[in-house]
Parts: sequence; structure tokens; C-alpha cells
Amino acid sequence: MHLGLSMINTPKVEIVRGVPLGAGSAAMLDQLDEVLRLRNVRPPADCRYSRYRNVLRARRDRVGSTSPTLEQLYATGELLQMSWIVSCFERSDDIWRMIERAFFRDAAVPTDVMTHSPGRDRQFELYVAARLQMAGMTTSFAEPDVCSNLSGWPFVVAAKRVKSRKNLLWQIKRARDQIAKAPADGIIAIDYSYVAAAEHVPNLEGDLEAGHSWAEGFSAREFHARWHSLADAASGIPSVFGVMIFARFFQLHPDLHTHVISELLFTRPLCGNDDPRFGKFVTIEGRLRSSVLPSDTKAR
Repeated sequence: MHLGLSMINTPKVEIVRGVPLGAGSAAMLDQLDEVLRLRNVRPPADCRYSRYRNVLRARRDRVGSTSPTLEQLYATGELLQMSWIVSCFERSDDIWRMIERAFFRDAAVPTDVMTHSPGRDRQFELYVAARLQMAGMTTSFAEPDVCSNLSGWPFVVAAKRVKSRKNLLWQIKRARDQIAKAPADGIIAIDYSYVAAAEHVPNLEGDLEAGHSWAEGFSAREFHARWHSLADAASGIPSVFGVMIFARFFQLHPDLHTHVISELLFTRPLCGNDDPRFGKFVTIEGRLRSSVLPSDTKAR
């Protein structure tokens, strides 16, 4: 029953090559700007998309001069996620309205951990849907957050962002209770990137191997060691059959001489291996790990 930790894609890590703070970031911004231009969308100057865009444009002009700040890395991660979402859904007018609400609202920089950020919450829901769609599954948006379909078998996803370690169990319980009201069995999806970034910054100068080691330790400490508590928080609702936790982190690439973004994906089923949903969860997880991301990304 134990699936444990792994990273997206073989061999266990997904690296976004050249996107952070280099030529790739400029290409990513140009692509997003072109989509907005074609849709005749003018983002407000004070929205977080505009703030992230300005932060990376300024950094690009000085690339190589100083180490990146946490804000620059965070902006890169957010814009990269936005570009993946746009690449999946830019042709859908209905979903585009959701994209505008997600990208062009909320404060540009997160404040305290208790501040509600509906735009960022919506962005994570869109990201989960984009990843499922990249993995060959259809998606739509309804309660609890995302509805999907695996070869004719419907399932739902309750997606929650966690900004504080102490709020993880509470958000899992909220997601569980949402799935209880859904018309299909479901998976809990958690975005733990905010917590991961805050903990990883002191270790930012490590190379890829050091970054992977940090991620292994982070997962062991945050998820494996707490698994019984996490499982207890998700228990009591038979229709919940799995948990997936996403966490972005940053590291130096020794060949590219720039920072890259990797994403840790922790997954565990909440059903026994004699349950038909166990095999479906393994299939969903496997497709997510092996799916190819669009544009300027490569798995290594």
C-alpha cells in the first residue's frame, strides 16, 4: 500500500531548464504577454501578475550580477505555473474568465499566513486541472474543485493551499469534508510550496544533488513522519481514496549556472490494494509523474 516519496518524471525529478532568471524566463513572459495581447487583456498595474512580471524583467536585465531574492524566485515559480495553465486552457473562454480572476487579483506579495488569497487558491485549482489534462485526463470545474475522468471512471479533486505547517491537517480535513458532498470518489490535493520555499531559502546555494537531498529530507520530515496524523485527518469519509502533495523548491544548476525549479510530489493512497480504486490511484499518479510539460521544460 505504501507508495512513498518520489519526484515527478524519471529519474525522480522534473527540472524546468533555463526558465528561472535567464533567457527562458524572458521567453515565458513574452509568451504570456502575447496571449494577453491576443485576448485584448490589460492586467492592472497593481495586480500580482504585473508585479511578478516587473520583478523578473528587472532581474533579467541584471542576470548574473547577484544571487536571486526569495521574491524573484517566488515570482518565477508563480509565472511558470501561470504559463502551464495558459498553455492548457487559453482557447477556453469559460476557463479564461477563471484565469483572469486567478492571476489579476490578490496582493502581489503574500502577507501573513492567515490572509485569504482567493486568486492563488483558484490558480492552484487550475494548476491541478492542467496537470491532469496534460496527463491525458479530461477536466471540468465543479464542487469540490476539479472534476476529472480516468478512462470513463469519474473522480473529483479537492485542492487546498497550505501556507503554514500547522494548518496542513486542518486543510486536509476541509478537503475531506468537501469530497464527502461530491457525487464521486475523490483525491485530496495540497499545495505545500509556500512552506517549502520558506524552509529551503537558507539552503538555496546547493547544487542539484544537494537540492534533491534537501527535498528527500523535507518530505521525510513533513509527510512520512506525520503520515499517521495526515491519514487520520483524511479518514472517516470512505469516498476519499488518496492524497497528493505538491511542493516547488529551487536549486542551482551547475551546467546552466542559474536557478531551476523542481517540484516534489508526495502521494499516498487511502485505500487497500484490494480496493479497485487502488489501481486507479496508481494509474493517475503514474500519469502525472510521466506527463510532459509544455514549452520550455524538460525532464532529466
